Amino acid sequence: MYATVYRTVKRALLRRFPYGLFYVITSESVVIIACLHGKQNPDRIKSRS
Repeated sequence: MYATVYRTVKRALLRRFPYGLFYVITSESVVIIACLHGKQNPDRIKSRS
């Protein structure tokens, strides 16, 4: 539903707060990798995935 930002990692932007929720969809579940503030460096997600 949301845009892919790095390989299979997708990002959902939250409406009320300036946060991005980074997640991966597997065959059985959704795995949340990180929830980062909008002012953080987006390259940090690459080290977590």
